[in-house]
Amino acid sequence: MDETTQGTLREQYAAAQKSNILKAAAELFTERGYHRTTTKAIARASGLSEGAIYHHFDNKRDLLIGVLNNIIGESESGTGPEGPLPDDLHAVFAGSVKARLQKMQPHAATFFALLSDILTDEELAQQLYQSMILPTIQASEQLLQHLIRQGAIKPIDTALAMRMVYGITFGIDILLIMNDEVMQSAVENVDHLAEVFSAIILDGLSAKRDGE
Repeated sequence: MDETTQGTLREQYAAAQKSNILKAAAELFTERGYHRTTTKAIARASGLSEGAIYHHFDNKRDLLIGVLNNIIGESESGTGPEGPLPDDLHAVFAGSVKARLQKMQPHAATFFALLSDILTDEELAQQLYQSMILPTIQASEQLLQHLIRQGAIKPIDTALAMRMVYGITFGIDILLIMNDEVMQSAVENVDHLAEVFSAIILDGLSAKRDGE
C-alpha cells in the first residue's frame, strides 16, 4: 500500500470517527442537555475513547459548536457575491432557501433542545454568533449588495434586511417544532415553500415597479 493510499485511509477513518462523535453528542445533547452531558458519556455512546474525542475537539464547547455547525452552518448559495447575475434569480434564491431548510429541519429538535443552554451561557452564545451566525449573515449581505450594484434589487439596508430574513427562517423552525399544520404541510413540499419565500423576499426588493 503506497503512502497516498495510506493517507487517504487515515483521513477517511478520522472523518468517520468525527462523524460518530458528532452523532452521539447530538443525540445526548438532545436527550440530556448540553451541561448534563459528559464527554465520557459521549465517548461511550460513540464507541470511542475520551482521548479520541479530544483528538478532534478541544473541549466540550468545541464539540457543541461542531454539532451546531452540522445543523445551522452556512449552505452554498449557488452564486458568488461578485459573479454574473443568474438568469433566474428566484430559482437561485429558492434553491438556497430549500438547501437551508433541508439541512436544518431534520435537526430542529436538537437545536431547540440546546437553545436554552446556549442562551443562558453568554460566552457560548457569543461564540456561536461569531463563528457561525454572523459569517452567514455577512456573506448574504455581500450578495445582496452585489445585486443592488447590478440593479437587480432596489437599494436597502442590507445589514438589517438579511437579519430579518435570518429571523424568518428561524421562525419557520419554531412553527415546525410547535406542530403548525400549514408549515408542516409546506415542508413536505419544500420546493413550494422555497418558491413562496423567495417571492416574498425578492418581489418585495425588486428594482422594478408595477407595470414595468
